[in-house]
Amino acid sequence: MFRLLAILAAAAPSFLLSLHPGTFCGWAPATWPEPTPLRAAIWDSALWTVPVLPAALALLAIWAPRRFPVLGAITAAVSLAINAPTLVIPYTTPCGPQLAPWMSLVCQAVVVVALLLARGERRAPLSRLRAACWTGIVLILFARIALAVLIAT
Repeated sequence: MFRLLAILAAAAPSFLLSLHPGTFCGWAPATWPEPTPLRAAIWDSALWTVPVLPAALALLAIWAPRRFPVLGAITAAVSLAINAPTLVIPYTTPCGPQLAPWMSLVCQAVVVVALLLARGERRAPLSRLRAACWTGIVLILFARIALAVLIAT
């Protein structure tokens, strides 16, 4: 049960961001200050953790079900560490400085806690054919989300 909670919590920011209509500040200035390379690197890496984390957790759950809680918790903790600098380094847009994506940070913290609680659960591994089929599905979904992120930026 905690494994399912972890994967759903990891996928929640991608799902909820797809429902969010976006920010419209009513006007668009001709020029605005470009972010520094450090800010751009921090926010771009944080943006990529949103679709990568659920795909990585799904692949770990398929191919390493016995080690999934530990490896998944480590993966989610790394993702949380990548997103943490967005709390103190704002990103400048035409509408003003953007604050940290709280929803992503909270969901990633839930993933870490759920996977630490799931350490005692045991799962039987999937057959190789079923695992390959599920891997194909996960990769197709990840490609769609990655394409949407690339188009949005």
